Amino acid sequence: EVLGILNVDHRQPRAYDEEAVQTVAAFAAQAAAAIENARLYAEVQRRADHMAALNSVSATVSQSLDLETTLTTALDKALEVVGFEAGAISLVEEETQELVIRVHRGWRQQDLASNMRVKLGQGLSGQAVLTGEVIVTGSLDNEIRLAVPQVREEGMRAMALAPMRARGRVVGVLGVMSYEPRTFAPQSIDVIRSIADQIGVAIDNAQLFARATHRSQQMALLNEVARDVLATLDMSERLRRITHSICEKFGYDSAAVFMVDPERHDLV
Repeated sequence: EVLGILNVDHRQPRAYDEEAVQTVAAFAAQAAAAIENARLYAEVQRRADHMAALNSVSATVSQSLDLETTLTTALDKALEVVGFEAGAISLVEEETQELVIRVHRGWRQQDLASNMRVKLGQGLSGQAVLTGEVIVTGSLDNEIRLAVPQVREEGMRAMALAPMRARGRVVGVLGVMSYEPRTFAPQSIDVIRSIADQIGVAIDNAQLFARATHRSQQMALLNEVARDVLATLDMSERLRRITHSICEKFGYDSAAVFMVDPERHDLV
């Protein structure tokens, strides 16, 4: 592989004999070896920095299974690692098929960030979810892909939106932003992509834990209701206790029990 050219000049014509040519060729070979070694060192250093960044994020986001805590610490650490002053984490809301910002930092328009919802497939973040690729952009002044035009007034000059994956699906988007012009090198994009995936796994774990905890709490409440109901043999009292306990323990406004009337073939 040719790395470049070593050029030497002399003011006198035919100044180089065969020995001089061989000497220059030896210099060129040494220079090529030095350049290649420097490239290899830079690549090793880049990978070491990449792993250090990932380890730092992993150590931070694995400290809690509480979703809100995970979101907050993950965004703070991601911004620290990549060196950007603003950012946000949006999660996919399955029921509405929307991306909803759950935590943000550094935004000038706090109300905008706190209430932003974007349909999947729309805008830059929606495209990140559909394509599974990191979306990179500079100034938003002439960006036609914005789903929320007010974002243009935020004054961002550089932004990267990375899908966060877990178990083969995108669970949200990590966005890092700067109010100064920034260039995203391929290595920087790789780091942001890897960080986003790590955060995605941490978020998925927190969501699974929350669902498991909720189910466990519901089962405990059901057991309490059953014990309360079985404490009496009077059917009317049992039905009253059922409705009362359901409202009290599950937070419902009202509950009713309907029984089948065999003669009327109806619910009463």
